[in-house]
Amino acid sequence: MNEPGRCGDQAEADATRSPDGVLRRAEVFEALGDHDTVARCIRIAEQLAASRCDLQALERVHAFADGVASRLALRRFAPSQAWP
Repeated sequence: MNEPGRCGDQAEADATRSPDGVLRRAEVFEALGDHDTVARCIRIAEQLAASRCDLQALERVHAFADGVASRLALRRFAPSQAWP
């Protein structure tokens, strides 16, 4: 059973050791608004990519993280829908 806030199916992520698999789970948590878990997923994906010396995967992780940061900034500074 998964613990609340864990990065998706942790056993599966550990078994595959895939940075891209962890990023796919991060996308789901972002859609749910669970930004703390998204941040944990990004760290896990970054560690997996670095442990493999996979520079392309590391670039994908960083690009994903930059995209998340941009989307959060846009939401934070977007005008409220309640404004006339």
